[in-house]
Amino acid sequence: MKPSSVVPLLVVALVALAVGHWSGRIASKDGIPEVAGDNAETQLVAILRGPDPGLRMRQLFAFFEHADPAQADELRAVFVREHHDVDQIAKVIFAAWWAGSDPTAAMDNPLPPNWGGDDAWSRVVIRKWAQRDPQAALAHALEMSGKPEAVQFETYRALIQGWFDRSDTDPDDLLPVFERFLLLRPRGELIKIWVNLMLRTRGVDYSIAYAEAMPENDETLVVKQQLMGRLASRLVGEDFDKALAFANRNAATKAGDKLGWYFVTAWAQIDGPAAVEWALQVPKTRISFKIVERAFVKFQATDRASAHVWMAAQPFSEKLEPAYAIYVSSVAAEDHQRAIVLSEKFVSERHRYRAYQAIGRSWIDDDREAAEAWVRSLDLPDDLVKRILGKGRGATIQ
Repeated sequence: MKPSSVVPLLVVALVALAVGHWSGRIASKDGIPEVAGDNAETQLVAILRGPDPGLRMRQLFAFFEHADPAQADELRAVFVREHHDVDQIAKVIFAAWWAGSDPTAAMDNPLPPNWGGDDAWSRVVIRKWAQRDPQAALAHALEMSGKPEAVQFETYRALIQGWFDRSDTDPDDLLPVFERFLLLRPRGELIKIWVNLMLRTRGVDYSIAYAEAMPENDETLVVKQQLMGRLASRLVGEDFDKALAFANRNAATKAGDKLGWYFVTAWAQIDGPAAVEWALQVPKTRISFKIVERAFVKFQATDRASAHVWMAAQPFSEKLEPAYAIYVSSVAAEDHQRAIVLSEKFVSERHRYRAYQAIGRSWIDDDREAAEAWVRSLDLPDDLVKRILGKGRGATIQ
């Protein structure tokens, strides 16, 4: 049998197993340890994070035996939130349970796939191998450079999970794994798994100390930058005081190049004004303006009305201008004339042109003649005029 045929057959078998279970053909729950948790959601999290696939499957069967179908949406949210710990086995069991009570809802709300898809067989084998002999599993994984990137991703994901199932492994040994990926997304996903598991198994203080002590040579600097950023983001919800101290120490360093962006992304959804104000204090670097932009973008996305009230009350400054440009572009979608007045404050040509594009692309859909007259009254580069007049609301702001 070809390896590629194993997973589909496994899924089919599991569907039959799950259906048979709720038909009464699998009834014994003897020997299943009790799952800790105050409610169904916390219990499901504990099960999904379990390192033993056999026990995890039995616990899932027992859990869904008594789960309330009215909580299907909440349980789906757990699967989405914990997606790095969810394999095809768990997905099939959940799908079969939900389909048993509301097949329409189950069909309309499929779980999104993890990056690269799932390979349940490889994930189980590699994770168990890493639990028994981490160095041998690592050596095998690093020999897969000729495999498709999605296959490598699944292997490395399981390797990292098995690595942190043990307390005696050194995270430094995993660094060559991240160097295998040139594309940002798969590497970022793996680093996110790495950070989540390190925090979960070894704690906040260990994770911070490890990140700050990581080497910064040509091979590891990019990985360290991403790790520092994703750790800062996760620390916001774990221990905010330590997150803030971590960000203050590292945001202006070479290794902290991406830290501020990730940090305000998480913080601005909790306290938008504070996150923007912190971003304004970050020492000027090549991307400090992006941190200010990002803080306001997430603030506005979380509470648009409050974000606009806050911005309207701020004294204009050059440091605030990146966020102010986001604000004016947002206002332009609702009130062209007010956005034009607001845009008079810009000092930066770059931000002013961005605002003009937002005003023009919105206005031209409502009143092309008036919008075109306004655009031609401005002293703008020909290519910018063409971009504004040639496209409407669907245009990309450059």
